[in-house]
Amino acid sequence: MGQNLVLIDSETHKPIPFANIISNDGKLVGLSDINGALSKTKLLKYNNQLTIQHVSYENCLISSKLLEKKDTIEMNKRQNLLPEIMAIPGKNKAYDYTVLTGYYRCYQLEDSIAKYYKDRIIEFYIPKAGKDIKRIILNSRSFQNKELIEKQKARKLMVTINGVVIPYLESGTILNELNHQYSTKTQNNEQLIIKSDSIVGTIRTDKNNGLTNINVDMIAPMKEEIHSLFNYSSRITNINISENYSGEDISSITKSDLESRKEYRKLFFKHKKDKAETAIDIISELYIVNKDYATKNEYKKRKNISNQSNSIYLFSNEYWNDLSKYNIPQLGEPIQILLNNKLIKE
Repeated sequence: MGQNLVLIDSETHKPIPFANIISNDGKLVGLSDINGALSKTKLLKYNNQLTIQHVSYENCLISSKLLEKKDTIEMNKRQNLLPEIMAIPGKNKAYDYTVLTGYYRCYQLEDSIAKYYKDRIIEFYIPKAGKDIKRIILNSRSFQNKELIEKQKARKLMVTINGVVIPYLESGTILNELNHQYSTKTQNNEQLIIKSDSIVGTIRTDKNNGLTNINVDMIAPMKEEIHSLFNYSSRITNINISENYSGEDISSITKSDLESRKEYRKLFFKHKKDKAETAIDIISELYIVNKDYATKNEYKKRKNISNQSNSIYLFSNEYWNDLSKYNIPQLGEPIQILLNNKLIKE
């Protein structure tokens, strides 16, 4: 048996990049690289069940005992329930926005201890003309590890990082946000994203499901990005982004075609008087569950009543119980346990 484990798609057998591995006590213990590989030796240190999570795939549970016997693990694609053909307004009906309704969740770990969790139902209003994407928050929950926060407040010098923020969407795909240092080339029936002669991402088309998947490592080919401000320093080692779009022509895909998005950030933060760095992991996921159209007047009306629970036509008030209805992967059991234990609702 090899020292590496490779995650692959059960249909295409292509590697799965940027999947997170969670231990049964909620710790993030592994991340697959651009080739779907991760260290088996490191995972075998955790003598328990592990959860493998990826925005495009169903959660996969595996015991460390079974892991010892495997070099590859196949993951099954998550079936998105958005209708294949959306109701597009007729020529005589004017509209100003494409409206994407999505479920968003994000959680943050500090030194492998859960600190923040947030989930929300959000509407994104993508203008027919222009780039200013607006958003309306419908329902939301927020949790904190109050015990950890109080301990940190006891320090004389403290800057806190809360990466659990409401997502903003740019008007284009992640490819539109890359600068001139990036290029693409075709190899083995997929497009590779290149920076400084290194492969830093992939663009894959799933013709069976009419989807395009984009994965980019925003730090590569560097190993880390270092920043300093006053007496604080940070080392960013990971900014991994995965986006899924309906459609197969990358040149014509826009944010209106978004179906899901995941971003993983890892950084190490330190004050000059600290003996050790604080390791911070931030995982955010966005799943689009409905696509509609609206005029400017409809947007204004919607915004005026946004404090009310007006997403009930899609979700119940306890929307976190509706995820299976929209085929959204449940949080791994370790994180769910933390919501009822260490993390207290605000």
